Amino acid sequence: MAVEATVGLMLWNGQSRGSLLNVLRLPAAGKPVVVYVTPKKAFVEVREEHDLGALLVEPDARALDRLRLDITAEGLPQEFGNQRALGLPETGAVASR
Repeated sequence: MAVEATVGLMLWNGQSRGSLLNVLRLPAAGKPVVVYVTPKKAFVEVREEHDLGALLVEPDARALDRLRLDITAEGLPQEFGNQRALGLPETGAVASR
């Protein structure tokens, strides 16, 4: 999908890893995506890695580790998994559940 599309419109429940990876693939290819994040009841535009933090709904350490592994497995730029891109403090303070 990300290869063929020029832009994206996604619905995301805040949990689906497959949908989130599709969201990441588009800006990694220089294509914008608008995501309706259902838990937030809001649209989020993602054009670059620093826009990703607005997508996340109360991220926990385990979910972020899994996301970083998925980013690596997909061959996406590592910038998509860094603290700044995810909208987290540079200290990496994330609540564990």
